[in-house]
Amino acid sequence: MTVLHLSTLISRSTAPILAHISHLSRTFPAHPLLFSVSHNTASHDDLSNIVKKLTTFSQQTIGCLAAPLPGPYSQFTACSMAIFDPDHVVMFRSTVPGIQQAQVGRWRPVGQPRSDSDKNLGQTKQDLPDVRDWEEIWNGNSERAVLPNELQGLSSDDVASIIYLTDRSPEGLSHSLTRFTGASKLGMVASSTPFVTGRPFTLSRNRDIYDSGAVGIVLKNKKLDKVTVKTSFLDLEAISEPMTITQCEGNMVISLDNQNPAQLLLSRIRGSGLSTGLTGIVKDEIQFALGVVENGRLNQVFNITAGDPSRGTIALDTPRSPQQGTLVQFFHRTEQTNDSLARHGLYFTPYMSTKSPLFAPKAFNILSVTDGGAATSQVNVSAPVQETFVLGNQFLAASENGFLSTFGHAGMQGTWTCNLPGSLATVTF
Repeated sequence: MTVLHLSTLISRSTAPILAHISHLSRTFPAHPLLFSVSHNTASHDDLSNIVKKLTTFSQQTIGCLAAPLPGPYSQFTACSMAIFDPDHVVMFRSTVPGIQQAQVGRWRPVGQPRSDSDKNLGQTKQDLPDVRDWEEIWNGNSERAVLPNELQGLSSDDVASIIYLTDRSPEGLSHSLTRFTGASKLGMVASSTPFVTGRPFTLSRNRDIYDSGAVGIVLKNKKLDKVTVKTSFLDLEAISEPMTITQCEGNMVISLDNQNPAQLLLSRIRGSGLSTGLTGIVKDEIQFALGVVENGRLNQVFNITAGDPSRGTIALDTPRSPQQGTLVQFFHRTEQTNDSLARHGLYFTPYMSTKSPLFAPKAFNILSVTDGGAATSQVNVSAPVQETFVLGNQFLAASENGFLSTFGHAGMQGTWTCNLPGSLATVTF
C-alpha cells in the first residue's frame, strides 16, 4: 500500500497536535510525510513549534502553510498529515518558472530565478526556458518542458499520481508534469503568508523553508491505476441555459452560440434579479462564473473577472479559456451560512488521544475558501465547544488561492486552476 495514513486534526491548542504528530512519528519512523498547517495559531511560537515537529518527522518531509478551515472550525488550528511507503514515492522540489505574479515592493527581471532567497535553486538563468510566451509553450511539446531534477529519470509508466504544493506561478511545473500521461495530478496553491511569516508563501522540504517554487510527491505504485479524482462545488446557481463556446482567445470568450457573451451575461443577470451596479457587469460583492458542463455534470468553473458589452468579450480568471465547442453555463455564487465541510461530506469527530487512532487512507482534499478567512460568510454557524477534533481517513487543506488539477475534462488543455470559494478537489485512493 503506497498511502499508509491520512488524517486531519483540528484543535484550539497546540498540545494535542504535537502529541498526534509524535504518535505518528513513532508508528511510522523513517516514512515520507506530506503536511499542511493552518496559519491561524494563537501565537507565532505555537506555529513554529508545530512546523518544527513536522519538518523533523523523518528525513523526507514536504509541506506548506494553509488557510484556516471554514465555518465552525475557523478558530481551530488544522494540521493535516499524509504518510507514504518510502519504496513507492519520490519527493521533489521545483524551481521551474511560471507566470510571475505582481508583488508589492519587489521586482525581478525576466528570466531571473524564482527567488533570490532560495538556497537550493539548482538551476541557473541559462538553464531556464524562455517563458515569456506561454501560449507558445502550452501549444508546444511537453517533452521540451523542464522537469525537477528528482523526476528526470521517471517515465509515464512509473507514475500513478502526483500531488504538489506551489506558489501562485505554477504554470511551468504543471505544464512539465503533463508528460506523465495517465497520472492524476492535484496541486494546492499555498496560502499567502506575508503577514504571518514575512514570506509571500511558506513551503518546506525537510528543514529548508522556501518562499517560492513548489514541493511535491510522485506516487509510483501502479496498483494506484484506479485512483479516482473529482471536483465538487457549493453555492453555485445557474443563471443561463447551456451554451457553446464558438470563439475564444487566451483567457477571453469572444462568442457564445455566435452571440455577444457579455450582453448574454448581462441579460441573464437582469433576468435573475441580481444587481449589476452602476458602471459594470460584475459587482464586487457578487461573483459570477462560467462553468464547463460534461454529461450533465458541472466539472469546472472559472471566475468571470471582466466584461465589455460593447466589445462583447468576457475575461476569465485563467491563462486559457475552455476550448471552442465546449458546453458552458453562467453561474452566480450565492452566500450560505451552512457548514460547507459537512455539505461536502466531511465530518469531524471528537478526538480521543488515549485511543491512539490510526486511520486507513481514503481521500486527499483541497478546499478553496474566501480570502481572509472563510468564517465571514458563515457567521451564523456556532463553533463546537470541544477542544480537539479529527477527520479520519482524510487529508484536508484549505487555501484562498485555490487548487490545480489535470483530470482530462472536456474542453480544456493542460491544467485547470480553480479559486472559487466552496470548490473542493479530491483524490480518492
